[in-house]
Amino acid sequence: MRKDDDTPDYEIGYGKPPKSGQFQKGKSGNPFGRPKKPSDADAEWRHEFKSKMIIMEKGKRKAIPKSVGYKRQMMNKAISGISGRLGRSQNRSSV
Repeated sequence: MRKDDDTPDYEIGYGKPPKSGQFQKGKSGNPFGRPKKPSDADAEWRHEFKSKMIIMEKGKRKAIPKSVGYKRQMMNKAISGISGRLGRSQNRSSV
């Protein structure tokens, strides 16, 4: 099953297509690659939470993930809300 233009030591068969049918060197059989799947809302949220944000901590700029910044902010709001309620309840009991 050899052609005259092929090298004599190259056999054509299963898994060995003729040289004329093979991909050219340096070129892919799928130049544009696999198409990206459409993004869903969950993937967008995960990507956003992983992205970095810049904060000032002790006078220095620091990059942290947005998920960490969100947790810190929620904790600070919760603490300030609790301390605000305690302050009001103490004022009422002293009146």
